[in-house]
Amino acid sequence: MWFTGELDEDDIEVKTNDRTVYVEKSKLVFFDEEMKIDFSGSTNSFQLKSPQQIINGRMNFVMKVKAD
Repeated sequence: MWFTGELDEDDIEVKTNDRTVYVEKSKLVFFDEEMKIDFSGSTNSFQLKSPQQIINGRMNFVMKVKAD
């Protein structure tokens, strides 16, 4: 998971119940209709999951900052 102020040309907008996120178009095939980003205190990491499966159980969070 990346937090960035810039988008790549192949990023697709995905509306959520909180904020808009962007996903690489080529990765959309891996996502279910209903997804959730959660935080696990036991592993100190984010998790991407759906009611059917855990897509990524140990997701890193990266802040991508533009250099001056």
